[in-house]
Order: sequence, then structure tokens, then C-alpha cells
Amino acid sequence: MTQPNPNKQSVELNRTSLYWGLLLIFVLAVLFSNYFFNRPKQKLIYLIWNKFKVLIFVTVYVLSLNYLINLKREYKIMANTTGRIPLWLIGTVAGILVIGLVGIFFYGSYSGLGSSL
Repeated sequence: MTQPNPNKQSVELNRTSLYWGLLLIFVLAVLFSNYFFNRPKQKLIYLIWNKFKVLIFVTVYVLSLNYLINLKREYKIMANTTGRIPLWLIGTVAGILVIGLVGIFFYGSYSGLGSSL
């Protein structure tokens, strides 16, 4: 008789997927709104800071909700899988890198240094 696979993970639509979807919709609404593009250049850097400050707070809020909701279940899942990097850690690092890259491009276009990019 074969043993069940301990690394098998079920795919389910839970609250975490809903929170990440709402966060994505919020980020797209902030980045592509007319309010964002119709500002004078002097106020653009402050507007970018305020938008990303809100994005950082929302990201921390969603990640903390994810942690609180899946606290018991996370320990049960991770007890069987060893030697693996958690997907939420990869997503968090990739998200921070993308936000940093977008910030560099916005600052480059604001200061005139990004015209060669």
C-alpha cells in the first residue's frame, strides 16, 4: 500500500486570496487614477510618497490578517514540509523589489535622470 504524499497541498479559495485580490485592485486604482497624473511636478514627489505610504500600511495590514487567520493551519502545514521556502516569503520579497523598482523609475522620471531608461 502506498503512503500519502506529505508535500501535497490543496488549492482553495480562502480569505487570503480575497485580500490579495483587493490589494491588487487598490494598487491599480491608485497608480492609474487621473488624480495621480494631473499633479504639478513640485507636488508629484509628495504624492508618490503618500501613495506608497498607504500601500505599505495596507500590505502590512493584509499580511497581519493572513498571519492571524492561518495561524493554527500554518503550523500544521509546515510541520510536514521541511526544507522549503514559504511562498509568502518569496512573494513579500518580490513585492518589495517591484515597489522599489517602480519607485526608482518614478524618481528618475521626476528628476530627469530616467529619460535614458
